[in-house]
Amino acid sequence: PTPTPTPTPTPPLEPLPQNNEQPPTDNAPTVTPSPTPTATPVIIPTPTPPLLPQPRDPFGFILPALGAALIGVLLLALILLTLLFIYWWWEWRGMRGLSPISRAYARLERYIALIGLRFSERQTPQERRDQIVTYLPPAAEPPVSAITRLYTAERYGPPAPIRDEIKARPADRAWSQTRASILKRWLKRRLLFWRK
Repeated sequence: PTPTPTPTPTPPLEPLPQNNEQPPTDNAPTVTPSPTPTATPVIIPTPTPPLLPQPRDPFGFILPALGAALIGVLLLALILLTLLFIYWWWEWRGMRGLSPISRAYARLERYIALIGLRFSERQTPQERRDQIVTYLPPAAEPPVSAITRLYTAERYGPPAPIRDEIKARPADRAWSQTRASILKRWLKRRLLFWRK
């Protein structure tokens, strides 16, 4: 039951005085308008949720799973690209224009800094080799010696009319063996830091 508004009586209209005319002063009562009642708002109850949970869509998990998989793939791609960049940074940065033997020796010096070995500028390649061999396992001595011997012959010996491809094979083979030894030593140093 909603209340119905009752009509409000409207007062009779009197003409407004013109210029200097005085309004009539008969003792007629003036009617003051009374406020119009407004209807009370009706409160509509909200439906109560059902006590039993709604059945889930059997494929409702696919979209979140695809989103999570996409994020995982993007993170994996980012990690792989970062590792590829780090590899390029350590292997190829600044090596343009070097012969394969000089490149192997420069990489040897770059990687050996990972295990904390620093060289003096006054040391000869042979003195550096002796210092490197004391830090690495015995299996690393032949490739380090081969890289040092080839570098010394190329740098300080007479120019040889040998093609770069022929010179590159032993240097590349020795470098890959040496890199593995250096990285193993570096990982042991980082992961087993308490066993120095």
